[in-house]
Amino acid sequence: MALPRTSSLLAALALCACVGQTPVQQYFELKQHYATAIHFSASYRKDCDAKPKADPCKGVVKEMQRLDTTASFAFAKADDAFFNADVEPDATYKEIVLQNAKVALKNLQNLILGTAK
Repeated sequence: MALPRTSSLLAALALCACVGQTPVQQYFELKQHYATAIHFSASYRKDCDAKPKADPCKGVVKEMQRLDTTASFAFAKADDAFFNADVEPDATYKEIVLQNAKVALKNLQNLILGTAK
């Protein structure tokens, strides 16, 4: 069981180049890619649920859930840094949480792309 490898899947999961964008613009673009990745991840998990316990997809699902959780925490931190902070964080902190969100998303995307044929 795998997601079809299509140019639309690859394009949907491609990280932004983010050249010339403000950190907030980068954040919103990453958030859109994160939503797409979560959609593909949920579809894969749903398809795998119907498979027998011994199916190899079960291990992939476990790793996907771990990466989903990691990305969720990274984006929650970014949400706080950009929009919910009681005190305005400095630019360095915003860069760090944005980079963490990028890495978490890229890890999830790589796993999803690895499931595609």
